[in-house]
This record gives sequence, C-alpha cells and structure tokens, in this order.
Amino acid sequence: ITINSLASGTFQSSNIAKTLFLEENPDKLKIYTINSKVYSCLISVGIRKAVEMIKEGKESEEICELLNNFYPKSKAVVAVGTLDNLIKTGRISKVTGAVGGLLNIKPIVEIANEKIDSIDKVRGNANIVPKLMSLLEKKMDPTSPYILAIRGKVTPEYEQLLVALKEKYPDKLIVEENMGSVIAINIGSYVVAIGFMSK
Repeated sequence: ITINSLASGTFQSSNIAKTLFLEENPDKLKIYTINSKVYSCLISVGIRKAVEMIKEGKESEEICELLNNFYPKSKAVVAVGTLDNLIKTGRISKVTGAVGGLLNIKPIVEIANEKIDSIDKVRGNANIVPKLMSLLEKKMDPTSPYILAIRGKVTPEYEQLLVALKEKYPDKLIVEENMGSVIAINIGSYVVAIGFMSK
C-alpha cells in the first residue's frame, strides 16, 4: 500500500518490481499493489483494517477489494497555522504570505484522491476548530467508524479539537495521529487536521 501515485513514484516502482519478480518466479507469491491516493495518517487506517481482516482469515482478493473501495473515500481537512512553509515552498507568494500574516489568515486544505486543494480559510486561531468541525459534519459519511485527529506539533487548537470530537462523536473511535513528514515539509508543523471517511 503506497503513498499516492501523483506525489511519489513508489506505486509505479512497486508495480515494476512485482512484474519483474513474477516473470522470474511465477508461482512463488501473490503480490498486490494498492495506490492509497492519500498520505501517511490516512494510509494507516486502511492498514489497520487489512490487519483485522487477515486475523479474521479473509482472502487477499477480498482485502484488496475493500482497500480499493476504502481509500477513494478517505479524506482529511487541514488547517494551516502559519504561512511560513507555504511561502518557502513557493505555494504562495511572499506578498500573499505577508498580507495573510497581517490579517492572521489560516488556510484550510483538503487532502483526498491524489489532490491537495485549498477549500476555505479562517481568520485567527480561535476559528480553526469550529471550521474543522463544521467541515467534518458536512463531508463525513455518518457511518464512518473512525475519526483521525491529526497534529504536527501539539498546539492549543489540537487539544481543543480532541475535546470537541469526543463530545460530539462519543460513539466513534477517535484516533490520534502525527502528521507525516511529506505534508509537514510542504505546509509546516503548525497544523490541525481531521481525517475521516467521506460521503
């Protein structure tokens, strides 16, 4: 199960390696490659599900089918606390970054299906958690068995998010996760995010 194929050549490389191996060893192994279409924390939920199915004695084909249907519905909404890394990586200009900093703008991005899209913004840290909770309610499949609470460094906003999630969704599994390094490099470590199964 690889990181999304638009962000990395890992999926393509694994398919090439699989083909080469099976040409020389046609009856040795069954090898399956799955493009998660997402990043670290969202990948891990599918892996947990696969491990559960393995323990239940499910066949490989059934597990792969579930994962290929699961990952396209995996989504995260991410609040970016500072614009510094977005400026450094050239995702926004220095002028835009300076104006955004003065106005205390916090971009909200969505990660899903091999894309990272800007979908909203808020002014000030106090509005981060209410906005994330609102987006979660609009976008999450009500049957989603889990919600990921994702952080870079631990911040007051992250702690507020945990409280809000546990109060609003007491029957769901709330999984705390650290943000992956690829995302941190691009958008910085002052990040608060929610991962879930989308509608």
